[in-house]
Amino acid sequence: MRTQVKAMRKWIAGLMLGLVVLGSGKVAMAVSTDSIVLLVTPVVNMSVQITSPTTGVGYDFTTVDLGATSHAGTPATVTNTGNVAAQWSLKSQGLDNWASGAFLTTDQAVLQALFGQPSGAYPTEPMFDTTDSTMTGSLRSSQSDAKYSTGGIMGVSIPPTVLNVRYLWFRIKMPLTTNYTPQQRFRMFVVAGSPQ
Repeated sequence: MRTQVKAMRKWIAGLMLGLVVLGSGKVAMAVSTDSIVLLVTPVVNMSVQITSPTTGVGYDFTTVDLGATSHAGTPATVTNTGNVAAQWSLKSQGLDNWASGAFLTTDQAVLQALFGQPSGAYPTEPMFDTTDSTMTGSLRSSQSDAKYSTGGIMGVSIPPTVLNVRYLWFRIKMPLTTNYTPQQRFRMFVVAGSPQ
């Protein structure tokens, strides 16, 4: 009999528990969470375009005396043609017998460049002399006002739009002596990179 009473009590307790669960409308469950990692690689185009003031030539300083300094009368325009903001860096290279360097020596000219205002606002000579505007064979960043910039116009974080054209002015300091008398050519590079 005792066994029957115990079994009956268990049955009644189970029935009551079932009624409580049904009455509350809730069923007790274990909770489980999972996740997934999503990956995407953006298509980024770093691109720059230089438009010469002298179509098909680049820029021609014409004839300049040895030991003299000459500057471009019209700037080149530089445009970010990519799809993200860019920082521009500059360097130069002699294509014939002369080199471009940081100081004058035989067969080595000093080439300088400044991002500045459009035509009619040529940077003053002291602006070239007091900024870090000399181009050499080493790539140099335009990341601050002290490099390749005048009047707050820089080659830093340039948005990708034709409305954000920068004007690039040039100056050349001729070597004092040379071993070569034919025309000399230089190539100036503007390299688009990620803003820092």
